[in-house]
Amino acid sequence: MIDRLLVRRPSSNAFRFVGFNTGVWRAAPGAVPRNVMLAALASVAIGCGGGGPIKDPSAEQASPAAGQAAADSDAALHVDRSASLSEPLPVVTGEPDTASATPLWRTGPAAESSSVPIRTGQTPVTEGGGKVQVASPQRRLKPDLTPPQLLTFLAEADQQMHRVATGAAGFFDEDEALAKMREVIEQKLEASQRLAAHPDADAGQQIEGQRGELQSLSHLASLGDLQSANELEQLAASHLESEDRSLRTDSRMVRLGFAIETLRHGKAGAAEAITAQVDDLSAEVSDKNLPAMVVMAQAREVLELYGYDEQARRVRAVIIERFADSEDPSVAQLAAELAGSVRYDAIEPLRAAAVAGESVSESQWRQSVSQLIEASSDIMTVRYLAGAALELEAAERIELADATYQLLEQNFSDPAVARDREAQMALAAREARRSVIGRTFDPELPTIDGSSLPFDSFRGRVVLMPFWDTRFPDSLQLLPRLVAIRKAHADDVVIVGMNLDPEGVSPRDLQDFTDQVGIDFPSYRSESSPTAAVANEVAQRFGLVSLPFTVIFDAEGRVAAIDLGGQTLPGTVERLLESKTSI
Repeated sequence: MIDRLLVRRPSSNAFRFVGFNTGVWRAAPGAVPRNVMLAALASVAIGCGGGGPIKDPSAEQASPAAGQAAADSDAALHVDRSASLSEPLPVVTGEPDTASATPLWRTGPAAESSSVPIRTGQTPVTEGGGKVQVASPQRRLKPDLTPPQLLTFLAEADQQMHRVATGAAGFFDEDEALAKMREVIEQKLEASQRLAAHPDADAGQQIEGQRGELQSLSHLASLGDLQSANELEQLAASHLESEDRSLRTDSRMVRLGFAIETLRHGKAGAAEAITAQVDDLSAEVSDKNLPAMVVMAQAREVLELYGYDEQARRVRAVIIERFADSEDPSVAQLAAELAGSVRYDAIEPLRAAAVAGESVSESQWRQSVSQLIEASSDIMTVRYLAGAALELEAAERIELADATYQLLEQNFSDPAVARDREAQMALAAREARRSVIGRTFDPELPTIDGSSLPFDSFRGRVVLMPFWDTRFPDSLQLLPRLVAIRKAHADDVVIVGMNLDPEGVSPRDLQDFTDQVGIDFPSYRSESSPTAAVANEVAQRFGLVSLPFTVIFDAEGRVAAIDLGGQTLPGTVERLLESKTSI
């Protein structure tokens, strides 16, 4: 049932909703997977997302077929995978060129016969710990590489860049890392130019070459190469009307990157130019284009930095409009984060006052919620409002909680959108908590030590059932309060826990935990599954989306109430005991 738990607000004792799913139950808050962000940033440079795919080095040769394919590729390109990455890039051929002290891109007959322009070398290397610039020995690309081989080389170069950028290549000195990065980029640039102009390349391969050229120049420009920056600007302008959408998109990202730089340098009209180019880029991209989202976010940040608040809000609105409706929750969350934090200044004081029991009318609350949704209808807003609704439930401000759920239902109803699915699952959990009231509970579950424990053996007493999990020690933060209530009513109140740890947690582990925290009552064992459609059926049945979570049963074994934070627990127990006495 649960995908992420509710966690404590830093500024209060209330809970904050951060989302859940019918799949895996895991800790909150759910960050965007690091590899997603790395892939986006590694492919964007100053705004170009092209070239070959970025591979995960850890996935290399994951299967015999993949291993054979890699071996075939290596043989074709004379790849020496045993070579250290501190040596010249091992995906090219030829001997290192050390004949000249001038750091040239290529030297010798192969350079003279090439149709690709010779570029000045950009590989500074320190010698003996000093800052002397010397030539970096480089191997040259074979002159007869085919289009498929060049494509493979581009992918290899991207992988090498990724490894250098993340430290996986073993370069921890900044100068050495930059030198290696430049070396790989320059080789990628030559391969891209060759592919774009290769007589045997088909249209798709030529496009990949052109995209790789844009990307390589972007990388070099981001490293301070003015010549590459000038070439990049001209090249991007030449591709703006390309028939290929990906090439047009890359070119627009590059132009947006340049517009951001003009704003940093104080050029008049740069802010309006940025917003116009963001609009142009948005018209080209899908909600899966993470590099486009990243460069738009860079534009928003720079606009805010220089005080262009209105233009920054316009860019933020574009990011939300284009990406917040993604069916992928990671993309939707990334969009909300990159678009900038929503300001909760208007609604937060009302929320705090309502939870504290102060006077907040339903009309006031509805208006504030509606304004927040209008200002930003992203996944972070949904999570904030779902968390607020839960807090209001816990504080027994039911009319305000119901108003919040109603507005969530009205505004977020598309099951294909990740943001809307979170709202719908919050509604489903609320309905489960409502519908379980008054029902009996007779679980066919073992205890944590594997023994049997008939639930009807507790008839005649009020049962307090805290749900807990060893991964979340705070799930038992109400334990002292529960024990105090039991002590005050020793003959009439009993505690029986419900453990939700996943499959694979041993009885010994559970016993060690209970000994550590001082649990002196039995607990049922309801295993959670990371692969099942419903991660935990008991949690789903009771509408659990937060911890601590305590179910209260009356003397007849019926669910009398669900306590979400302990505020109403003593009063609920007192009412049940009075009702029992009056019978």
